[in-house]
Amino acid sequence: MTPSNPQTGSEAYEFGPIAIDAARHRVTRDGRALALPPKTYELLLILVRSDGRALSRHDLMSALWPDTFVEEANLSFQVSTLRKTLGEGAEAWIETVPKLGYRFTPTVRTEPAAVAAATGALPPSPRPPADDRGEDAVQMLVPSRRAARRRLALAVVVLAALGAAVLVWRLAIGRRSAPEGPLVGTAATPLTAYIGTEGSPSFSPDGAQVAFHWNGPQQDNVDVYVKTVGGGEPVRLTSDPEREVAPAWSPDGSRLAFLKVQADQTATDVMVMPALGGTVRRIASVVTFTSAGVLESAGGLLAWSPDSRWIAVGGTIGSEPGIWLIASDGSTRRRLTTDGSLPEWGPAFTSDGRRLAFIRESLISQSGVFVVPLDTEMRPTGPPVKVVEAAPRRVLALAWEPGDRGLVYSVSSHMASSQLRRMRLDAKGAPVPSSGEALLVGDQGTGLDITASGRMVYARRFRDTGFWRLDLTQPGAGFDDSGLPASTLDEHTPDYSPDGSKLAFTSTRSGSEEIWISQADGSHARQMTSMGGPLCSNPRWSPDGRAVVFDSTSRGVRHLYRLDVGTAEVRQLTTGSVRHHQARWSRDGRSIYFGAYSDEGPHSPVEIRRMPADGGPSVRITPGSVAEPSHDGRWLFVARSDDDQTTLWRLRLPDGQPELLRRGIVHESSFAVGRQSVFVVEQGGRPASMIISEIDIATGQRREVAALSKRRWWGLALSPDERYLIVPAINEAGSDLMMVEPVR
Repeated sequence: MTPSNPQTGSEAYEFGPIAIDAARHRVTRDGRALALPPKTYELLLILVRSDGRALSRHDLMSALWPDTFVEEANLSFQVSTLRKTLGEGAEAWIETVPKLGYRFTPTVRTEPAAVAAATGALPPSPRPPADDRGEDAVQMLVPSRRAARRRLALAVVVLAALGAAVLVWRLAIGRRSAPEGPLVGTAATPLTAYIGTEGSPSFSPDGAQVAFHWNGPQQDNVDVYVKTVGGGEPVRLTSDPEREVAPAWSPDGSRLAFLKVQADQTATDVMVMPALGGTVRRIASVVTFTSAGVLESAGGLLAWSPDSRWIAVGGTIGSEPGIWLIASDGSTRRRLTTDGSLPEWGPAFTSDGRRLAFIRESLISQSGVFVVPLDTEMRPTGPPVKVVEAAPRRVLALAWEPGDRGLVYSVSSHMASSQLRRMRLDAKGAPVPSSGEALLVGDQGTGLDITASGRMVYARRFRDTGFWRLDLTQPGAGFDDSGLPASTLDEHTPDYSPDGSKLAFTSTRSGSEEIWISQADGSHARQMTSMGGPLCSNPRWSPDGRAVVFDSTSRGVRHLYRLDVGTAEVRQLTTGSVRHHQARWSRDGRSIYFGAYSDEGPHSPVEIRRMPADGGPSVRITPGSVAEPSHDGRWLFVARSDDDQTTLWRLRLPDGQPELLRRGIVHESSFAVGRQSVFVVEQGGRPASMIISEIDIATGQRREVAALSKRRWWGLALSPDERYLIVPAINEAGSDLMMVEPVR
């Protein structure tokens, strides 16, 4: 049994195969460590200390997030994460009590501190003071007189503080006509809860209606809808087969602007229509900096000037990228920003039109917020000034607070959870130090809008991805997901170890993308890197099974890294300002093939290069993003992305000419090379479907192996014995609109 905690006097716990060492914040199953995020670990301690009592959701949320309002979905997420991490038996251990909460059912064995001392453990020291929030939070639900006295004393202090705060607030209100603090409230309620994806909400000027896009009750077409705040069914305003996204309501209330993705997805049209439906006009075409799929999840892609004469949009018109102003009748256009070297999008005007905020990308999944000053003719009077440094994370959307006192923005690491934050600006438009705080609402928030009165609406997204396994000896039996590494967050780019006993994969379950390793059956998953994001992915085993190569942007530029599996030591392989990604080993383990951008520009061509396995000078091989050699070393298979289409090629080593094998695979990472054939993932006949195909290396003939009714995700893994394929897929995804009323 695990010794008790010598620092706090807390006990060690055991139930079934699970043991908890509170001193080390360590949880094990059958002696193997389990990776629990901090809040999930706190929840586990609360449950094991509850003596089998039923605990209400309210009590659990109060214990986990004291003095903070959170949505009930946060608790559900923590319970789901805990069940999945604990593994077999967890559903029965953490029993759902209908209309109440949860009950912890197993018999918990404890080792008192006195027994630990008698067996030679260090004597317990006194408990930390009562303001140690982490320990007090998990002890709130354990009945004791001392805890009760502590809570009573704390309640007195809190009430006194609240009374003082209310008095100060009332005095302050008497001295000013508008509050200086944020108007965003502390409770979010659903505005929509439809099947599918609702996004990019925009208020009508009176705040009584919200325009948004939705892929519809059948999830078959993305159109613009309008809904009244407080009830009623949504009204569909568009019906073209092309995706129509990102509506923006004109300040005079008469019109809506939105983006229409062209059929070939090479550009988007800026459209304008009457607010309640009618004739739609195209006023411009722009090549946006985001794909059609990302357009559906981003927010604030269009912005009207306060006088309703101009529409701002980010992208390229002709050959000039930047933030553009387009007259609402389409008669004229001009470029507001002229940097041209980095993507810019997500514009937002202040209420007087004298400043425009926008998002500028720096590297993949990294960006900041800039503000450019404008004159009365909507022309820049100075260079853009950075007000939010989000790197190494990415800003997804932004909106000005009432009175233009600051910005509310959504920020996220690559593929990870997002949150809403607020940055105060002073009278000169400079950021107020230490004001980039997180809001009490907005977990997983993306697109947002705020009215002049402080009412806010945002899109709350959710996505659960995982791995599906196909037995190639009996593909007709279909796919199986039992036992594979899983969480309620993102998993992708899996790879089998050379002996087939383990899997390396990417997961965001720790809060950012990191490399994880598990047994091949999905058990005993453990985190191997702590790069901190925003991007850390594409792990690939070395032929001897001792190392994993992956790519990460933790140090700004996307570089290749080598992980020693035995020691967990990480070493950087590439340097410089050019980006490197998607590494694959040569069959003898002496070299690494990888994709590299030919220069520092955001749209520079990508080429396949080869370098020694320990790093060093590289040589150019061929255009492409991902390359993997055949087992006999004679061929190199290369995936390219051109004109929004991914193709698979092969060339004979060392210097043969590329030959096209297949068009239309779903992603550069979605192929796996076997001894006699190459397996690829292709798009199925419906959006939420994919096809697994096999291409014979000798003949180039293709045959369909199996189909999966899921949306594709990143990667494809073939077991060394070529019996199993692991296919990443989106199990469930969507978004709803949430409403937040202002604090008064």
